[in-house]
Amino acid sequence: MFYIIPVVYTGTLIFLFIIANFLRFHLNLAINNNTTLEDLRAKRDNVSITSQYDMGTQNNWEQIFGKNKCLWFLPIESRNEEYDGVNYPRRHYDDDD
Repeated sequence: MFYIIPVVYTGTLIFLFIIANFLRFHLNLAINNNTTLEDLRAKRDNVSITSQYDMGTQNNWEQIFGKNKCLWFLPIESRNEEYDGVNYPRRHYDDDD
């Protein structure tokens, strides 16, 4: 009976480690406004990219979750009238940079 407790405990720790890394990876994608494919291509090619859709941490987060902070972690749709789901604002780069 007592041999089950270490097995369950170890399994729980492994599961939490996997979920924590999954959360870290997706928070990084949201903050940088990247897709999974863009991130994996950058890692494969060993380059650092800045997405043309990266509008800064706060604006990226609001594009995904909306402006109302009370609704961010509720599983409901937060409509953002600024975006139609197809077209998003892009960062404009100066030619001098």
